[in-house]
Amino acid sequence: NKHCQIAAQTDPEAIAIWLKARASRSAHTLRSSILEVRRFILWMDQAGLSSLAAVRFDHLLQYQHFLQNLDSLPHPEIWIGAKKPFKGTLSPSSINKALAVLKSLFGFLHQAAYLVNDVSALLQIEQTRAAMVERYLNAEHIRFIQQTLLSLPCEDATQMLRKTRLNWIFIFAIKTGLRLEELSQAHTGNLKKIDKHWYLLVSGKGRAENEHDLVAVT
Repeated sequence: NKHCQIAAQTDPEAIAIWLKARASRSAHTLRSSILEVRRFILWMDQAGLSSLAAVRFDHLLQYQHFLQNLDSLPHPEIWIGAKKPFKGTLSPSSINKALAVLKSLFGFLHQAAYLVNDVSALLQIEQTRAAMVERYLNAEHIRFIQQTLLSLPCEDATQMLRKTRLNWIFIFAIKTGLRLEELSQAHTGNLKKIDKHWYLLVSGKGRAENEHDLVAVT
């Protein structure tokens, strides 16, 4: 296709370029995108579809039905289990995320003129409210971790530095409530002083910036 806007001659090359564009969002987005595309390509192979260009809208509907009925497949052991495409059946929100990834893929490749049509444009994705999941450490858990950290050896400078560093990281994590990825990306350049208060600028999910008050941390 002489009008194609990406340097791709094959589906793997086109998908790789799309993934590179997705990688700019977050590591989680990239991992999720790779997983969902691998699942879809495996399904395409089973459905006898040799390329992305061969996929039609009704194929996407068939894939949606496939995701919704994993436990009713003739041979579920092929798809579900350890080292299989799926660890178990999918929730409605997980199915919607999978379809959203495909909409992104087909939309991107159509806009890049790699694909003639965007077969996912008509695909309707229901808006579902994810169930609230509480993840926290209670007082007993916190005391146990603190005691474990305090019991670490401190016989030389290296051990002392390691012990101090782990204690500080734990306190920082508890006080700010940052996610693991946010903690790993935090650095002094993200500190900002506003009206005599220090804040940590954090890029969270979807690259949304949040300000965490550090008064309680110090």
